[in-house]
Amino acid sequence: MVEHSASRRGYYASWQFASQGLAAILAASFGTVLSAWLPQPQLESWGWRIPFVFGLLIRPVDYYIRSHLDETPEFLANRATEKKIETQPEVSGASFANQWLNLVLAIGIVAQSTGGVYVLQLYMPMYAVKQLHLPATASFAVVVLNGGLQFIFSPLMGALSDKLGRIRIRIMLGTSIFMGVAIYPMFAWLQAHPTVASLVVLQAGAGILKAAYSGPMPALMSEIFPTRVRSTGLSIGYALGVTLFGGFAPTIVEAFIHLTGDKVAASYYVLPAVLSGVSLAIVAVHMRRAQRVD
Repeated sequence: MVEHSASRRGYYASWQFASQGLAAILAASFGTVLSAWLPQPQLESWGWRIPFVFGLLIRPVDYYIRSHLDETPEFLANRATEKKIETQPEVSGASFANQWLNLVLAIGIVAQSTGGVYVLQLYMPMYAVKQLHLPATASFAVVVLNGGLQFIFSPLMGALSDKLGRIRIRIMLGTSIFMGVAIYPMFAWLQAHPTVASLVVLQAGAGILKAAYSGPMPALMSEIFPTRVRSTGLSIGYALGVTLFGGFAPTIVEAFIHLTGDKVAASYYVLPAVLSGVSLAIVAVHMRRAQRVD
């Protein structure tokens, strides 16, 4: 999506996260329907497997895309000069061995987005039911709102980042700072007013903030790595960021709440991820400036 467009990278790449909004809508819809349709014992016994069976349908689509997608112009141009790169020692430094700082940057940038998605979107139904004692159907329905906002605003923010060019880093930086300041008050307010309306407001605000950060993010991450090692850098950086900061998020948040007895402890997990995004975005800004000077 990035390498097929030189002028609209932010917009096209943002659809990767916009599609995650659709995935959240689909997942929450399954949760809402199954919670309303099945008694709790049946839902816990076998009903929870139904969405996983449905998820298998993605495999034929994945196979078709991988079999028919053309190589990008950037990759083809790079491959045409690959032999020249390999024979010039001063240029062969484009190997992935020289990309560790960029890899750390990519992981940190993903951490902010992943922490927000896994806590504010995927964990929120469990939080609403277990900690706020709200109905499960209502909590899943609110996630649909969050996913819808992500689907709508991610391409808008990606397109805005194209118009602003290199300032896309500052869009993400400003969003991270705002979320870092607001995340604890948002959860504290929700805890003081544990209603569906309060949850709607929190999820709406979180959805817009996540879209503002995640919309420009794929294009920025692709620009961190040179074409020759871009696929490796993106895949490793994204996988590590999601695994470390996302996969364990619900378990860690539940442990925080259990150990501290503080139902606002969910914000304690999101805040470090946000700060990592802030700090590494600042590093990325300075790296960009240094490259322009060079």
